[in-house]
Amino acid sequence: MGIVGIIAIFTMFIGFLAVTVTGRRQWFVICIWCMPVVGMAYIAPPDSAINGLIVLICMLMSLEVGYSVWGVKLWCVQTRKKNKPLFAIVGIVNFLLTFYCFQQSLQLGYFGEITVDDKLSVVAIGIVCGIIMACIMQDITISALEKYFSKKEEFPLIHCKPIKKTKKKNFEMYRRYAIKGTQNGQTYVFNMTRKAYLVLKAQKSFVFNARRGVLGGVYVKDRVYDKDSQRRVKRVNRILLNRALFVLLAIILLSLLVVRIRTGNSFDLIFTQIRRSVGIIG
Repeated sequence: MGIVGIIAIFTMFIGFLAVTVTGRRQWFVICIWCMPVVGMAYIAPPDSAINGLIVLICMLMSLEVGYSVWGVKLWCVQTRKKNKPLFAIVGIVNFLLTFYCFQQSLQLGYFGEITVDDKLSVVAIGIVCGIIMACIMQDITISALEKYFSKKEEFPLIHCKPIKKTKKKNFEMYRRYAIKGTQNGQTYVFNMTRKAYLVLKAQKSFVFNARRGVLGGVYVKDRVYDKDSQRRVKRVNRILLNRALFVLLAIILLSLLVVRIRTGNSFDLIFTQIRRSVGIIG
């Protein structure tokens, strides 16, 4: 179980770094799904049962999140059709999986000892977690389904310009990285990864090799950067690499500080224990 916990922690690190590099907050959802496994490995009481179904659910949901966002540099979901039966089924399934995962984790002590012992309180907390995570996972699951059931198409876009925010009805919906363009008189708004935005924001027209999802969403993965933008790509890669290294260093230092506070051990002793653990694993 210790090796599974280490894999979960490593996956959380990757999720944090992916958020930093791409700017896509969906990667952070993987960190949430790793929490029950980390708690099972390192926080649960010694006599607590190991729930293999929780490990399976967390692994499958993490893979779903990764598949949904992996490799997608631009995406437009405003063209997606509202299939209410499908959305309802996806929401119910995500709620049931999340509710079981977090309710059992609380009951088995994977998140530490809780102050309330009655089952009703644990169920109530599980329901709240299930509702929140079902809402978070809704768009991720739909995007994963669209990405899997999609077909290739050439997608030209002209009169492009970067946008910082758009108005939707009576409130403002902020988009951190996005461009707006037109095709056959219709306006499309493409959300972008941080790298794609920094490289492409100055260009006025594109011809993307896109994939059209089964519900109408458009996802762009391949041949985004042309030969004229390679110098800008290299410069942006350096910027993102420096950002990722800074975040990685900050996470490591923060983790060591938390371990030192919780254990009361010196940093020398902590490093010694880490070396021993690595030697045992190897």
